[in-house]
Amino acid sequence: MMCVSSRVRPPALSALSALSALSALSCVGSLKGVEGDAPPLATLRVALVPPAAPLRAPPTRPHVALLWLTAHSPDAWCAAALGRAAGGAGAAGGLSPEALSFTLRACRDPLGVAPLLASAAAPAPAAALREGGEVLLPLSALPSAEVLIGTPDARVGYASVVLFDDLDGDGQLTLGRPRRIGRRGGGEAEGGAGGSEGGGADGGAGADEGAGAGGSAREPEDPFDGPRDPDALYGATFTSLAQDPQLRVAFREGDFAPSFFYPLPPGDACPPPPPGFSALRVEGGVGALLRLLAPAWAGAAGGAPLPPPGDGACAAAPLDAAVPLRVEEPTPALQDVACEPLSDTAESPPTRGARDPLAGAVEFVCLSPTDLLLRSTESACRGAQQWRLRGCRVGAPAEEPCAEPEWDLTATPPGWWPCAEVAP
Repeated sequence: MMCVSSRVRPPALSALSALSALSALSCVGSLKGVEGDAPPLATLRVALVPPAAPLRAPPTRPHVALLWLTAHSPDAWCAAALGRAAGGAGAAGGLSPEALSFTLRACRDPLGVAPLLASAAAPAPAAALREGGEVLLPLSALPSAEVLIGTPDARVGYASVVLFDDLDGDGQLTLGRPRRIGRRGGGEAEGGAGGSEGGGADGGAGADEGAGAGGSAREPEDPFDGPRDPDALYGATFTSLAQDPQLRVAFREGDFAPSFFYPLPPGDACPPPPPGFSALRVEGGVGALLRLLAPAWAGAAGGAPLPPPGDGACAAAPLDAAVPLRVEEPTPALQDVACEPLSDTAESPPTRGARDPLAGAVEFVCLSPTDLLLRSTESACRGAQQWRLRGCRVGAPAEEPCAEPEWDLTATPPGWWPCAEVAP
């Protein structure tokens, strides 16, 4: 029997929750009076659509998996920068050509999905990637409570069906996490920045462990929150709210309450998914959807004009109606689906150690004499960090100064700081 891993918070009991608990027990051991493997609760039929041209580097261990999603809070700086550029505020939304180029390489789609939990997976025949074919994905357990959003009597979860190369050979989809420069992740030095105070194993500068003169206390890295390279994606049915069409696997328990959790386009043409599992196709309505999100989008986009409303339409089908999954070349935007977002909360730069933390596999761009954006070029997952000589860790985008800064290094910047000569 195939079991779904989870980190379940205590849910409210319901009939479906009881069935989920029963299924989990059957994964742990045999139930008295039950012999053999239980049949799957549902079977997802995935129809692989081959690419127009042969893949340059085909996967060696192709698999199909169901990837449950979590709410994606767009990185504040990236969303603001991309929104200003899209709005045409100046030639590139007020960004220099270098900053715009960096933003496009390092930032995720503000409307993109974010992964939470990879569940069922099954190998895909190599011939099906070249010529087309179906893969059957048995679902032997209900989704865990952590992937369902809502109240106990009205919850829904959404998943993307993905095609991936099982690089580590464990038979499951491995999710990735970006490398954070200047902070420890699982005890290793990253991108030329600190593995230990006074310099890491690679000669990088150590991250602050406490508040120095004029510096700020930097939170210690969670040893279970270090960088991780994901399996490579070769296709996904749901990558972004701006995608048209979207193909989601939905699971609904109880009633349906509209929310901002991957919302459906408003209107009668887009009814909610039915109870239980379903394959949900969402077409059009991107402009209407953005207007539904207008309060949040307007702040992130810096006044960027919204597209015309358009007409949305939704259609739900049972899982045994084949879900098409197009085989694609791997791209950074596609890989984002299997990568956890990197929080871009502003940080003070490392001040301890004599070495330059920007040396090595690091790309950076100066926004001002006091603001620096950087990313690891070795990470398979995208993410932009922001270092500021003066600022707050929470609640202040790059272009807004803090009313009461938590740290101020403007009078004594680190010797390696590269932005001193940049025009404000």
